[in-house]
Amino acid sequence: MMNKLSLTICSALLVLATRASAQPAADGDKIATLVSTLAKQQLWMNGLTPHIGLDRDALPAQVLERYFAVRLYDGAPLKEYTIIAIREVLIPPDDNNSPTMSAVLVESTLGPKIVLMRFEGSGWWTRAFDVK
Repeated sequence: MMNKLSLTICSALLVLATRASAQPAADGDKIATLVSTLAKQQLWMNGLTPHIGLDRDALPAQVLERYFAVRLYDGAPLKEYTIIAIREVLIPPDDNNSPTMSAVLVESTLGPKIVLMRFEGSGWWTRAFDVK
């Protein structure tokens, strides 16, 4: 009796796990799509970006708050946003030019955005991307 119950439970868990892995998370899709797109564009890191002067141990939410305070949209900082997801990403190629960084998906009054950030020496390198 116990073996049959164990087998039934294991089968049910396997079915649930298969369904969960077959359905990508909505917030994860946007981050994965951006990573895939940037991996094909080798010069995506070039250009000016806000350097956020916070310590290495700053939380992504703290870096994001400071980023939106200094990055102006139509002459004003973005004040209303909600963090949807935070995930560590590595954008290929996997070498010294592609360090691991945090990808923060936010929903804002200006639509969804993904802010990439990583600590570099004396502060945080940041760059935001509009997403659909």
